[in-house]
Amino acid sequence: MSRTIADAELQVFKTGSDSADLVVPNDDLESVEISSRIQDAKDKGSFEIHNIGAKYSGDGVEITSGDKLLFRTQLDGESSLTDQWTAAARMPEVLLQGARQFGLSVPATDFVFTVLSWRQAYDTFDDDPISGSSDAILDTLLADEAPEVGTSQIATIDETTNMVLNGRYILDILTQDLAPIADAIIAQDGEDLIFEPIAQLRPKHTLEPTDFQGEITVGGSDDDLANLVRIDGGTDHASDAEQPTQDAYQRVTESDRIVVQIPTRKSEIARINVHTNPDLASSDGITVRLQADRDGSPVAVDDQQSDIVRKTLTVDFLADDNLTEFILPGHSLAPSEYPWLIIESDGSTGHEIGIDSSSGEPRYRAEYPYPVLTRAPDSDSQQEYRRRDHRIKDESLNTETAVRDKARSYLRHNADPERTISGQAKSIRAHNLHPGEAVDLRGWGDVGLSGTWICLERSLGYDGSSNRLTTELTLQDTTTL
Repeated sequence: MSRTIADAELQVFKTGSDSADLVVPNDDLESVEISSRIQDAKDKGSFEIHNIGAKYSGDGVEITSGDKLLFRTQLDGESSLTDQWTAAARMPEVLLQGARQFGLSVPATDFVFTVLSWRQAYDTFDDDPISGSSDAILDTLLADEAPEVGTSQIATIDETTNMVLNGRYILDILTQDLAPIADAIIAQDGEDLIFEPIAQLRPKHTLEPTDFQGEITVGGSDDDLANLVRIDGGTDHASDAEQPTQDAYQRVTESDRIVVQIPTRKSEIARINVHTNPDLASSDGITVRLQADRDGSPVAVDDQQSDIVRKTLTVDFLADDNLTEFILPGHSLAPSEYPWLIIESDGSTGHEIGIDSSSGEPRYRAEYPYPVLTRAPDSDSQQEYRRRDHRIKDESLNTETAVRDKARSYLRHNADPERTISGQAKSIRAHNLHPGEAVDLRGWGDVGLSGTWICLERSLGYDGSSNRLTTELTLQDTTTL
């Protein structure tokens, strides 16, 4: 059922503005279409605006890409305007009749998810909590990369995980990693990110069949049902050979080297960590080299062309009296032969390397690469719905903890079919229900529905010529979300 609008407006905020720089009144709003939902999809909308005389695209304040938009309505029966949608404007289109402007079409996507889709993160987290504290992963990412996104509706989740981020978009991190691990829903409320575990959802109000108009569809889907999941992650590393003692130092230069044989059992050394103590007066770098064995010695210590592989780090990247990680290019080591590690500088001053004074060997740790993967079943779901397999490939999952978390979270969300309710809003409270808000079903006994359901999706259409608002809702049982 469409409902009469008493008033509506579109507020426009330029970057950095706390108050609206421009307000499009109800008389100039020709039509509004908005489609919004929770989880990984950005909400989309469009605003068709009367623009006679280039009122909103001329020499004054005009609507441009990146502006924050706030659409507000006052339904008949409401005493004031209510916020309906906060969005980021995309590139507007000016509509002409002849050479005269008469309209402006402004496409938009929701503000929070759009900002997060524009920002990338470069960071490493080691057993850090998911959210809700200053040192948590989500809060750190938002504070560093997206400070305009509000955090007041982010739940505290103490569960920890590991992440290595090398230019990933924050929206992908949020939807693909953090939300599944925390078993959380994600949505937007104005400028705030909603990040709430499903188990902690609290109903906003009750919802009855009388809140809808006309036909109500009760259904669902088993398209995404899976009860045996395999996760193929990226590459992790483990120690294969090491000398952990350091109680003295030896200076290396371009001619004074440390040479030691590494008793590795693997075909590749992906990383080697060496104890460095840089000389602040030296601008030299440190080079680590691997050479094959020839009759108990390196092939040619003085000849870098004889190296299997080598890596140089400048002084800026050397750890201060601690292990420095050298990531080696891909290579293959000869079977049944231990390679030789050569440590040198690229200048005459050099730097100190930590050693064991009793053996003269440097402190080092050699690490080999291995693929991380896991396979997890849900036997109860298999018994009920038959076995259904699913495989996920995600090279960003670089630890065993990360792939196990991914498998467990996928089964939590997909081991049962979805259950949904769809219909057209009638009551004011149904029109004002937003994606991410939960309700308590009452009066649905004929179809056996009860419990906590969440607003999964909302489609809103406003016709300015008739001042009518139409709202389509889809709700989902939180036990199948």
